[in-house]
Amino acid sequence: MANYTIHWHDRQAILQVEKATEAALAELAFWIEGRTKANIQQNGQIDTGFMLNSTHTLTKTGGDTYGQARAAATARNPKAAMAPKASLGQAQAAVAVGANYAIYQETKNSFLFKAGRQALAQVGLIEAAYKRRI
Repeated sequence: MANYTIHWHDRQAILQVEKATEAALAELAFWIEGRTKANIQQNGQIDTGFMLNSTHTLTKTGGDTYGQARAAATARNPKAAMAPKASLGQAQAAVAVGANYAIYQETKNSFLFKAGRQALAQVGLIEAAYKRRI
């Protein structure tokens, strides 16, 4: 069983999964992206759709939805600002919400951190699926 923890660092939530493959981490990141979008919808946090559409994933294995997210978000609200693309650094994958006001919405009614917590339940399911592939 993989070990995992969530760290909240001021404006960042980091879900750390140890002993997971790059492919498993990428799959988990895309699951978190989808769950984040669902949480935004369920929380009733959609005005123009910019924040919802600015949600994106970056992975070291080549997954990168930043460009698509930026285009979709800008189409919903051309006047809103999108954060620049983040660097992964040492991380294998990241999920981000690019709307410049997302942090205020997150602190009022969590969607990204909540998705990370929801992902903890999925870690075991993903691990089992990858063991079946081996």
